[in-house]
Amino acid sequence: MPPATGYKYRFMPARRALLLPLLCALFFASGASALIYQVLWLRLMGLVFGVTVYAASTVWAAFMGGLAIGSFSAGALADRVRRPLVWFGIAEALIGITALLTPATLDVLQRIYMSVHADMPQGAGWITLVRFAMAFGVLIVPTALMGATLPLIIKSSLLKVEGLGARVGLLYGINTAGAIAGTLAAGLVLTPRYGIRVAFITAATLNLLVAAAAILAGLRSQGGTQPALEVYEPGAPRPHFSFVDDRTRTLVLAVFALSGFASIALEVVWFRVVTLFLRPTVYGYALMLTAVLSGIAAGSFLVAPLMRRRWDWVLVLAVLEVVIGASTLLSFATLSMIPAVMKMAGPLVSSVIGPYLAYQLIVSFLVIFPTMVLFGAAFPIGLRLFVGDDGAAASMQAGRRVGVFYSLNLTGAIIGSLAAGFFLLPRLGTTGTVIVLAFVSAASGWVLGWVSGAGLARKAVMIGITTVLFVVGYAVLPDPSRAYLAQRYPGETIIWQAEAVQAMVSVHRHSNNQLSLNVNGNHQASTQQPMPFIHQRIGHLPMIVHPDAKDALVIGLGGGATAGAVSQHPGVNVDVVELSREVTRAA
Repeated sequence: MPPATGYKYRFMPARRALLLPLLCALFFASGASALIYQVLWLRLMGLVFGVTVYAASTVWAAFMGGLAIGSFSAGALADRVRRPLVWFGIAEALIGITALLTPATLDVLQRIYMSVHADMPQGAGWITLVRFAMAFGVLIVPTALMGATLPLIIKSSLLKVEGLGARVGLLYGINTAGAIAGTLAAGLVLTPRYGIRVAFITAATLNLLVAAAAILAGLRSQGGTQPALEVYEPGAPRPHFSFVDDRTRTLVLAVFALSGFASIALEVVWFRVVTLFLRPTVYGYALMLTAVLSGIAAGSFLVAPLMRRRWDWVLVLAVLEVVIGASTLLSFATLSMIPAVMKMAGPLVSSVIGPYLAYQLIVSFLVIFPTMVLFGAAFPIGLRLFVGDDGAAASMQAGRRVGVFYSLNLTGAIIGSLAAGFFLLPRLGTTGTVIVLAFVSAASGWVLGWVSGAGLARKAVMIGITTVLFVVGYAVLPDPSRAYLAQRYPGETIIWQAEAVQAMVSVHRHSNNQLSLNVNGNHQASTQQPMPFIHQRIGHLPMIVHPDAKDALVIGLGGGATAGAVSQHPGVNVDVVELSREVTRAA
């Protein structure tokens, strides 16, 4: 064993040159299958829980909880096993098998849910708890296995610890590119054309092919993944990443727990706002998710070739975090630019994918893509800083550190998903939530910049410039719902507006002085004929068909014309069910 004091260790390549391309291909296919499952699971869960913000947040939290558990557990395993690529293949095979069983598992749990629902305590808290337990029970095994793949694949790529940052950026970007392919395949091809069953089988087949290739390659490798050590003379230059002390490494970990919180909460807000423009369809969801994943992939690919440079990467990460905060605010300022961008880019994009998808693609990328590029660039930098460059120690603990980092990032994402759906949006609304999330990112950057190794003057300049950028973003932040209504209904005066958890409700005055009620931008009621006439007939018709009705239920209040017509029939008790309290105020 060579002496440690005064020497620098470097890990020499112990795999053939084809290893990294193979890992990229495997991780691409792994990402594709994972996102096919995610799209399918969200659709299946929506049939059980509905498509409300509460239900979606609960399902997202359960999904990411499984990923966090798997990543944390596999991190320690990756450092102990001799052939992590074989274990990666085993995990992929088990993902395919267990994911295929999830529809049947959900069906069983749905029957149990239906049988006990009437006896459950009422209230959002209890219902949320039961939903989370069901979603967690369905998703825990396959998602935990998915979470295990990142530490295992990164450990499989450890040719030398100094190149870890570039490889993390490359592998993370490749996996995200696969996720984009899976999202588009599931949302635009597999589910609409062939159905959910075929989509599940396709994804599982992809998992099994990846598993076979990974296991075969892992078994054929010479001597596993333990590389040889080479000793260099004292005073040899060390990579800049190696100077990160334990305090800064811990702070980086905390920053990325907050980053996970902010990124997923922001996705919830984005999806809520952008859906107003795109309408709630599987195509819109797929293209919004594609914009998120494309940004992450682009950021990872852009930063990967820069990771070997001897920059102050702590300060770089600090600047990125503050810019993420400013970009979060500016992303909603782009809403007013949609007509101009459509005029310029719409004809070209429409010639390729048609006008319907062109509008959805352009809006999704205009709002979401720039900020997600920054998130994608920050992740490999943060992971590289946390794993460290302290020679043999870093390599021997790389799997565990990757697992801890990724699982803490996902834990923040779980909290962010639940906080956005259950606390931030209901209490602060869209604009208030965006400001809070932007400040979380910016404050993380300011703290990280202050503790970096940069001189006082550089710190002051960094904090000053980024603060100005953040203030500019705050100054131009519009009300997203008003930006939408201004484009959807030009020339109309909004005389009342309210934002609820389930919907954005508004009352408009037209040029002829007539009023209309809109929910999420969709027309629901109007004082202008023939709308009241039609809705009143909807109320009268069932009362005529049933000559002696005593009780009537009207689902959806709208403007109240249907319920009002029913109430005119003598001796009838009328109940109205309306999900949004704001609709009753608007009516």
